[in-house]
Amino acid sequence: MNSLLIYNSVILSPFLLLLSKQKGGKNIDNILLCTVTIYVIAISAIRYHVGTDFPSYEEIFLDPESHDRIEIGFIGLIKILKLFSDDPQILFLVTSMIIYYPIVKLYKTYESVAFIICWFLIFYFPSLNQIRQVIAITILTYSIKHINNFKSYILLILVASSFHITGFIGILFILLRKIYIRYIFILMLISPLFIYVHITNILANLPIIRDSYYIFYLIDENIYAGSQTLSFGGIFRLVIPFLFVYIYRINKSPHIILIKNALLIYTILYFLSINFYILYRVYSIFQIFIPIACIYLIKDKKYKLLVYLYIIILIIIFQKNIFEQSISSVIGNSIYPYQTIFTENPETINKINY
Repeated sequence: MNSLLIYNSVILSPFLLLLSKQKGGKNIDNILLCTVTIYVIAISAIRYHVGTDFPSYEEIFLDPESHDRIEIGFIGLIKILKLFSDDPQILFLVTSMIIYYPIVKLYKTYESVAFIICWFLIFYFPSLNQIRQVIAITILTYSIKHINNFKSYILLILVASSFHITGFIGILFILLRKIYIRYIFILMLISPLFIYVHITNILANLPIIRDSYYIFYLIDENIYAGSQTLSFGGIFRLVIPFLFVYIYRINKSPHIILIKNALLIYTILYFLSINFYILYRVYSIFQIFIPIACIYLIKDKKYKLLVYLYIIILIIIFQKNIFEQSISSVIGNSIYPYQTIFTENPETINKINY
């Protein structure tokens, strides 16, 4: 099966939703939404040993009690699923539904194909690996539209956190809406200086870190030199954060303030992660505001073309990632080749027979 074709068909499938604007009618709209949703979920659900973490999640499903650092929500999901099947593939089916259905459904809220495609371009490959965190990311993305409803929003934050601890970052979003930073764009401009801040030395001296499991991430061999993080793809993603913060730098709308502040934090964390790679787990959460920023920018005719160009270049980078994986699966998330539970190889045949 052609991996390049499969992955591109997923990230470009939201273009089908544009047909609803041409044809009109609620029925057409719902049919197209269902088609895109089912297709995206199916491609992820039937994958087999695609993604570095695939075997780990199989092990977690088969013996959840032996993994003591897995969040209660994910363990609870596994226990429920095991009532229906002992085949780990059911986990990938259900988690695919949890991850992709809410994102495609947001089309009815934002009416933006660019939002969905941009979200896929950023989070699709990670979703094949970091399943628990991307579930939290999905829930946080969905929760933004409920941020004015405190009870609903907090409930969604708790659900997100039950799948991955970084979901608690969503609480910070409430505070970020209230903090207007007058010279925020200047802070964006000097953010690259954080490359020279060796945060590992600071964290290693904190008692709460020094005496915990997380000291593991501060050991020299677990800190990347930065060559993997400071890439063209990583740097290019910062275009929208810089553009959005510059354009809306004096805007005092709570929602705009939230997006600006979140993009500032994302940018700073990105540069800090050059010397402390595990921070990508934190800045990944703030990346949800890149697709949201695209929604605002694309409404302004002056910047619509720039957003389209941005997405096109992200698509090109997406191809580059697939190509690199085809050369060496050691690079990236091990998403090449794409194979399914129906792929004819001895391991898969044994799985199906079992």
